[in-house]
Amino acid sequence: MAAGSKATRPPLLSSIFRDLGRCFRNGLFAGAHVLGFTVAGESVPGSLVGSSAAIVNGICFIGGVLQAVPGLLLPDAPDLADYGHALLMMPILLLLGAIAGFFIKDTATAPHP
Repeated sequence: MAAGSKATRPPLLSSIFRDLGRCFRNGLFAGAHVLGFTVAGESVPGSLVGSSAAIVNGICFIGGVLQAVPGLLLPDAPDLADYGHALLMMPILLLLGAIAGFFIKDTATAPHP
């Protein structure tokens, strides 16, 4: 190694650490995804739990549609501001979801002694 040069990680090792970090982050935040099934199951009578799970599962596929919407909102020759406007729907939907979370009824019962 030449004097004064910094030691750097090999590119493959850097990409592995980056990818591991992304997988950890996605797994950490995707855990809340399962709560939709719990909330739906506790919000309906026992005979409708299967139907509520099926509806929640179907709604999960809307995420795939939402990925295409920003691309449809872009003009033919987009600039950076156009991308900002098209992607503005993501934080708006996140805010609406957070607000909707305040209206979820708590169905927990008191613990038995």
